[in-house]
Amino acid sequence: MSVWNEIKQSGKKAKQEAEDITKQVFEDGLVPEGKKEAKLLNIEADEALIHQQQSKKRHAEIKLFVGYEGKEGNPKRLSNRRSVAGIGAGLAMWEDASARFGQEWWLNKKAKSESEEIKPRGSKKA
Repeated sequence: MSVWNEIKQSGKKAKQEAEDITKQVFEDGLVPEGKKEAKLLNIEADEALIHQQQSKKRHAEIKLFVGYEGKEGNPKRLSNRRSVAGIGAGLAMWEDASARFGQEWWLNKKAKSESEEIKPRGSKKA
């Protein structure tokens, strides 16, 4: 089997696994049991536009999600970082990322005090 065929097979398997995980969470209502609880979980998302060759579509958007517990060291590095990337609709990719992050961290806890509440980026503390 050629390398390209191996890559395609691997991609199909990864896509099916992602769809199964997302279905369990968002259709079956299964709450993922994360491995640990994070004091503060940061999730960032971005997308990159790429030009496609030999395709009817001229462009594709790769969406990237990064979850991490904080920054440490000098220079600052992300601690306990997990990434999810793919090409797909925005909502579907958010669901996939949420389901995968739920396997790593407990996502079913609420902030315990006002100081732990989620603050939008750029907001000032009271």
